[in-house]
Amino acid sequence: MEQAFFTNIRKELILALSASKTDIQIAVAWFTSSELFEILIDKLKEDIKITLIIIDDYINNGDFGLNFQEFIDAGGKLLYGKTENPMHHKFCIIDSEILFTGSYNWTYYAENKNFENIVKFENNKPLIESFNSEFKNLLSELDVVTIANTISLEEFERQNIFSIRNYISMDLLYKGKELKTISFVEKAKQFIPNNELIIKEYDLLKTLAPVISTNKIDIPQKENQPAVILKNVTRNSIGIKSRIDGIDGKFSILIPKDTESPCSFSHVFHTVSDNQFQMSIETFKGENDIAEKNIRLGKFLINDLPKKPKGEAGVEITIKLNSNHDLIVIAKSVDTGNQMEANYYDKLLVIDKTSS
Repeated sequence: MEQAFFTNIRKELILALSASKTDIQIAVAWFTSSELFEILIDKLKEDIKITLIIIDDYINNGDFGLNFQEFIDAGGKLLYGKTENPMHHKFCIIDSEILFTGSYNWTYYAENKNFENIVKFENNKPLIESFNSEFKNLLSELDVVTIANTISLEEFERQNIFSIRNYISMDLLYKGKELKTISFVEKAKQFIPNNELIIKEYDLLKTLAPVISTNKIDIPQKENQPAVILKNVTRNSIGIKSRIDGIDGKFSILIPKDTESPCSFSHVFHTVSDNQFQMSIETFKGENDIAEKNIRLGKFLINDLPKKPKGEAGVEITIKLNSNHDLIVIAKSVDTGNQMEANYYDKLLVIDKTSS
């Protein structure tokens, strides 16, 4: 069941959080609501496991922020998103059965000023599993905090990464990195000359080559030596778990290792039993021919397949990497046209590789 809320969002969150029986996972950029915070403290006292990921900035950790040390001391797990790639999610998973996601930060501003939305999903296992997988990805990149951070007013401007000036500057920085065009990075420095992250990234880019131009790093070449071209390729093979030659759990590769990104590959897989009406799509990266010995990226189900003898109902699986290196997996019934889609992001899917 799905429900969308555009007003009184805090009330809906409070009702769901108060009813939690096992665990709560929260990834939200900004969190200032005392009412929601007190619910979490109360649930920790009931031995509910709570993990919270927020941005480490002045909004959360400044002079008027919530007492996140109290949350830690009560048994909650707190993690801060990294400054260099801020965690900008707004979702919450309750007891692995309820998912809230949308534009809504857990703040007074969001509740009282902005036009916001949040969607509640109940018992949608494939969707909740996708968000749970993303939460695990975040946990693997971050460290649990034992001492909550505090940010002074003096540090505010330097770390205010989401102001308009900072946003433009950071956007130019990453545009320059992606397009290999140093002029954009230089413009980012002009907007905020003293930003430590931009200075660090700028200095790093300068070490790669004296001049950077689109899709090419110009390095001093010996006479008649071809230029070095930088391209994005897959670090590992990418595919799904399937049955091959009657053996379950094999790894079917759709995107081989060292494939240039962006790219897209498709293959039709068939049911393995009579009257099979659903198929589990588990995506992995790696090189082992046994799927479970590789790294799983995510899992979802496609339902409503026509009930046919085994091997007759087909599902076309498309795996593609877009220009942002997001991995998109699409499962489409050959018979009905029904399809399900999942998006996964793993920063280690694609690497830079030079070629002559």
